Amino acid sequence: MSPDNERLRAFSPIEAPDARVLILGSMPSRESLERQRYYAHPRNQFWMLICRLLNEPCPEDYLARRRILLAHGIALWDVVDSCKREGSADSAIREVVVNEFGPFFAVHPCIHTIIFNGEKAYQLYEKYVLNSVTWIELSLIRLPSTSPAYAVSFEDKLKAWQLGFEKAGLILYKGGEESERYFNRLNNKQFALELLHVCYRPRPQVENRPRPQLNT
Repeated sequence: MSPDNERLRAFSPIEAPDARVLILGSMPSRESLERQRYYAHPRNQFWMLICRLLNEPCPEDYLARRRILLAHGIALWDVVDSCKREGSADSAIREVVVNEFGPFFAVHPCIHTIIFNGEKAYQLYEKYVLNSVTWIELSLIRLPSTSPAYAVSFEDKLKAWQLGFEKAGLILYKGGEESERYFNRLNNKQFALELLHVCYRPRPQVENRPRPQLNT
């Protein structure tokens, strides 16, 4: 079987039971799959952005990078579980099978926000997942892809991701009217109680059903 016809399979999420925010990509690049590491391409700016925003040193060690995410209540995964793809471009993804998000959310009851790393991740989630998880209320935030294929400056991506992290409650707002309104809401006791209720609300039982193969 030629590499282009080979079925590619993604890997397990980086997660902890107390995760509050889920960052979703589309499908790992070929280099990431070969190395079994999220965002392994040296020109992908994901880890640099994450560490800058969380005010953490950016270690070379992959396990140390994982620990940074977990320490800040962040889970990391991809929408696609398996697919066929020529190269690493999102536009080449075909014969998609998505991950099982129902069971994932059922065992991660504190997740309140999904951040999408790139438009393709959001499109796949909207098309194949959104209508299957209507029992949970989540904030969805689309951010520019950290991939080198998305030709936007690091500083522009950093600004967009900073706003996304602020809206997700991962970092404090830096100012501005919208920022102040959201910050005040986060510090309102009633809202804090609402968050607590959402975090610990009972979840329905979710069946583990076979994953349908879907064509993009």
